[in-house]
Amino acid sequence: NRMSGISFFKIQAVSFFLTYDFFMWDYGPLSKEFYVDYNILKQNDICIQSENINLSKNGKILITQFQEIFEENSQILTVIDDIINQFAYYDTDSIVRYVHNIEIMIEGYNEPLQIEDVEKGMDILTGLSDRELSLYFAIDESWLETLDILLDKKFCESIDRSEQEIRNRKVFQLHEAL
Repeated sequence: NRMSGISFFKIQAVSFFLTYDFFMWDYGPLSKEFYVDYNILKQNDICIQSENINLSKNGKILITQFQEIFEENSQILTVIDDIINQFAYYDTDSIVRYVHNIEIMIEGYNEPLQIEDVEKGMDILTGLSDRELSLYFAIDESWLETLDILLDKKFCESIDRSEQEIRNRKVFQLHEAL
């Protein structure tokens, strides 16, 4: 589950969208990258979905372990918080109506179209490249490697078992094993 290339952490604030590519689908704009990243988070017990998507117990622990990263990225988090606050009290239907009413320019059309009028399968938004980002969530390589380990559920379980074996004195000295 190598995370360094995933777009989850590259948040651009020029138009306040993630760097995902969105295309029109059955119920509105869809991004394949979002679902890939979301599945990584679910598989590694970082988030859970019931009625809403929430952090799991492990996800909450992970967030507390990365407070330094969040402090270093306070500017982008302020932008994200503002967006969350803007839409926090909308129900799903209201957000869908809001998105469907957004007008965008589509290549080959002379006038803007409302998103709800875009043909299924057409690109709606192409994520910005790293060069085009004006603001992004920065995470250095050492933190990224730590995150890679923490998001590898099997590896973490193996470490937990090893720690438990040490506590239960189920370990051998090297000279005993040879």
